[in-house]
Amino acid sequence: MSKVITGRALRKWANTAAGHPSRKGSAQAQNRRIKKVIVASNVKEEEDMFSMERVGKKIAQLRKGKNMTQLELADLMGVSFQAVSNWERGNSMPDISKLPELADIFGVSIDEILGMRSELVNSAAEGRLEEYVKDNTITPKELNRAAVVLKPEQVDIAMSKAVDDCIKKAEEEKSAEKSSENAAEEKPSCGQSTAEDEKKESSPAEDKLPGGEDGSRSKKSGGQDKDIDIGLSGLEETLQYATSKSVDKILKSVGGVLRGIGLGRYARFASDDMVKDTVRKESKNNGDISSLLPFMDEEDVSELAKEALKNGESVSAYLPFMDEEDVGDLAKEAFKTGGTESIKPYLPFMDEKDVSELAKATLRNGGTAKDIEKYLPFMDEDDASELIKRFLKK
Repeated sequence: MSKVITGRALRKWANTAAGHPSRKGSAQAQNRRIKKVIVASNVKEEEDMFSMERVGKKIAQLRKGKNMTQLELADLMGVSFQAVSNWERGNSMPDISKLPELADIFGVSIDEILGMRSELVNSAAEGRLEEYVKDNTITPKELNRAAVVLKPEQVDIAMSKAVDDCIKKAEEEKSAEKSSENAAEEKPSCGQSTAEDEKKESSPAEDKLPGGEDGSRSKKSGGQDKDIDIGLSGLEETLQYATSKSVDKILKSVGGVLRGIGLGRYARFASDDMVKDTVRKESKNNGDISSLLPFMDEEDVSELAKEALKNGESVSAYLPFMDEEDVGDLAKEAFKTGGTESIKPYLPFMDEKDVSELAKATLRNGGTAKDIEKYLPFMDEDDASELIKRFLKK
């Protein structure tokens, strides 16, 4: 029996679908409340972020509030008139060591000048940074906000502690997780075995994040590595303010667990020697080195490519970042042992003359049309035409 839809029910359905006037107002009010929350959230986020323009505007307001000229403020601070002018335009920042003095002149806190609260910045400005990082946990978020104000060596100190705190947190969470699992385990009854009994026990070395002789940490720590990845990925914005020595330390101590977030993001700020060493290690472990090679010198790339070829490893990833002449040398070596098929990856990165030389050698060795065809897109037009003529005469 079909259900009869009354006119009242139909109107109710239509009003619900189209937005009944009685509900429309409440919906609009709800939308306004949501927008206010979003705007407030965005404003808070902006306030939490450091802005030189905002600092400059604040300095200008405070100076004018004291009825001082830029020249008078410059004299009190022991800086040039141009320096104060640049501060107020947001083109530069007062040195962090000058912030306490500037705050005293205006009778305000450093936080008010910067437009954000940062104990990390305050401790650095007051010369007690090492004491602060020793007694407090440094989060990536806090460091990212403060890094633009800190000096490179101060960033190094704070970042080193942030990495240590990240590792410590990951180890504590891993330990707590294991304790929880152990506490939840019960003896099997009636001959039943638990799922845990069926699993192969991991070795102690895999449950920790030990440091080796070179300071590197185990890559076998399972979920722990993921926790560390999450923590360290938050430090990427800080790297540009740190010294290469500090970035080297991170790559050396926890380079293995950075694969998930991209070693290249760290390598661009590391020293040449550290990048080279990291590429060598990753290559031996069949890791992805493509994100590292753009930050290496051509000569170093060529050196590592030759090592890889000697060890029977693939050199394809190295080729785009090598000198054409070096690519040609590797291609000739590969040609001697593997013939035409082995040099296919090299051709796009070789000098045209070297390509022509190998093409002629292939022709002399009885190469087929298919073999010769591989060279043509990478040869000089005249050489390509000459090669085709020679092939047709055979």
